[in-house]
Amino acid sequence: MDNCFPPGTIVVILFLEERFFILKNVLFACSGEALTQRIRSKIFRAYLSQDIAWFDDPTHNPGSLCLQLSSEASAVQRVRTVLIYDTLTVFIFIIQATGVHIGTVLEAFGNLGIGTVLSFIYGWELTLVIIGFLPFLIVPGVVNVKLVDKFSKKDSKAFKAASQVC
Repeated sequence: MDNCFPPGTIVVILFLEERFFILKNVLFACSGEALTQRIRSKIFRAYLSQDIAWFDDPTHNPGSLCLQLSSEASAVQRVRTVLIYDTLTVFIFIIQATGVHIGTVLEAFGNLGIGTVLSFIYGWELTLVIIGFLPFLIVPGVVNVKLVDKFSKKDSKAFKAASQVC
């Protein structure tokens, strides 16, 4: 019974974790929205600084410009992975995200790191088995993000085409 927590410790930890979870989401959402607002205002200023002839192009009709303002600026808050090859042709995935998504990614990596350290302290044999199964958890997550990114690009093209019908 040496490894037991004092009574009520788990309740306190869960209470604090819930508060920090809410705080994390609020702060990252505010930063992501501020970034989106800044991007939208810069895009709009770029529209206003164009020559009149630029607006005569069929791809720059009001529908597509409004769609760009609404969807392209908020696209920075999506999670994206970028595949990079290093000199040994090893795949390195870099996760690009802002807003609440970056908080979720940081939380997941933090939980993974802290959980691994704690599990090595309390039972290294089981930890090695669990680490052996990590690729089976990580690969489907990366594939899911890639598929969502691919389909969202398709949807964006379809919405852009639909907005140019006017």
